[in-house]
Amino acid sequence: MLGVLSREDYQRHILRLAREAKAEVVEMMQNVSYLSRVSRGELLRMAMLFKPVTFYRGDLIATQGSLPKTVTFVKSGVASMTAAVTGADGKQKNVEVMQLAIGSTVEPIGMQIVGDDAKPFQWSLRATTVCEGFRIARNVAKRVLNKRFVLQALKEHEDTVATL
Repeated sequence: MLGVLSREDYQRHILRLAREAKAEVVEMMQNVSYLSRVSRGELLRMAMLFKPVTFYRGDLIATQGSLPKTVTFVKSGVASMTAAVTGADGKQKNVEVMQLAIGSTVEPIGMQIVGDDAKPFQWSLRATTVCEGFRIARNVAKRVLNKRFVLQALKEHEDTVATL
């Protein structure tokens, strides 16, 4: 038996499979407050360009003081957020700020690079369990996410995290 499938039908089928595979991630991204107003179509276009990434226990996901080159969407795992602070004795030590348990949504790391005033990370994020997610290049993230409402919502989120 032999079947024939046109190039157009094959490409349409492959594209449909890719969209279906990314649909769950897009839904998770829409649950992030500062991404909720980005259209599903734009998030899907961005998700089609994601590169999968895995962080193992102890791996650094973000390093305090460094400027991110990508936006990473962590979709599962547990990570510890720490910040280097100077104690009364003048010595620097790492203090745990919080634990992030990610599972029902995604946690975007490095979103500050979508604005024009990119700032380095104010904390470090280290995987405490296996963390899986996706990365996307700065230029793609900027093209999709550099919108006034996203930047305003992101600023409000950063202010909330800073108070913690």
